[in-house]
Amino acid sequence: MQQKQTFSAQTLTLSVAAAELGRAIFGAGQTGSVRAVLLSNVLAAAAFVLLAALVSVNASRLNRPGFAGKCICAVFLLWYLFELVRTAAMLQQACWEQFASMAFIGLLPFFLWAGWSLGCELYDRMASVLGWLVVLGIVFCVLGLDGQLQWQVLVTGETAHSFVLPDASFYPEYFSFPLLCMSKNNAKISKKPVVWLPIIAAVISSGYALGLALLFGAPQAYPGYELLRAWSFGGISRFDAAFLLLWLAAAIFRFGFIVRAVRLLCERLAEGPVNAEAAR
Repeated sequence: MQQKQTFSAQTLTLSVAAAELGRAIFGAGQTGSVRAVLLSNVLAAAAFVLLAALVSVNASRLNRPGFAGKCICAVFLLWYLFELVRTAAMLQQACWEQFASMAFIGLLPFFLWAGWSLGCELYDRMASVLGWLVVLGIVFCVLGLDGQLQWQVLVTGETAHSFVLPDASFYPEYFSFPLLCMSKNNAKISKKPVVWLPIIAAVISSGYALGLALLFGAPQAYPGYELLRAWSFGGISRFDAAFLLLWLAAAIFRFGFIVRAVRLLCERLAEGPVNAEAAR
């Protein structure tokens, strides 16, 4: 039985969500007007959506064999390798700062082996389960913060009108969808998942910035995980450890996905001219 060589859009979506959640949780907070931050996220997301849509329209060209196709694969390979190092550094930072553990470094060879060996269909199955757990965790977090949010700070708080340059995330999943989710023998590709990836990242980033502002006021420089520590529901408090463990699971999923994506891109680069003509 031939192994599936493409990912589903759900897998890429969870990967982007895990990366953006990590960026928000371990970020240094916002120092400018929350409205300026939200506006910059909207503008950046719109620009990424247009670029992603343009890539989707030309999806068949990304899968074209030959020198141009190999150059595109090489660019995405380097980009994913950079994301792999950045994700590993974020995972180790979370393990050490939040749990005083070096577990990720100790298990790094296993994660690399598992990410390289697991099939794409297994990532798709894990994404369908883990993605819903992340969504439920976010909803649960919002419910525990609802009574503490001070909406009047958006009117009476900091009203700086200075524009903040967009600090939105730039992930390879936005544009590598045709390479990772489209079979070479398939001429059609859905554009909807590509367009939604930058929007998902913008919603997470904007929601976190808004939550920090409503809880602590704006501008503020509290790290993102302070929003989790403020959670309380009845007599239960300190939701940060539980949610961080959930995020760690999603981030490890992203790490393994990137390793598998690197393998797929390496295999495409290693294809000879005979295989390239057969794929066409």
